[in-house]
Amino acid sequence: QSLEGLYDLVLPPGVPHRLIIEVMDIFKLEVVTRKGAVQTIDVEPDNLLTLRGELDSVNQAHDYIYKKLSERYNYSK
Repeated sequence: QSLEGLYDLVLPPGVPHRLIIEVMDIFKLEVVTRKGAVQTIDVEPDNLLTLRGELDSVNQAHDYIYKKLSERYNYSK
């Protein structure tokens, strides 16, 4: 598969699976894994869940996830 024109949104650990599935359906994104360094005690690279799709969809998904998590945990900007 060509990755040209596709963008990745790396999901932080702890994003609820239900929210990931909801975002995939709404914004027509696919889930892939990527190796990445996560600041933890363990220095091994982790497999991070990543949403992949067109830039506009990825940006909208980012905003949607932020909004949903903010509502759930009462975060404010």
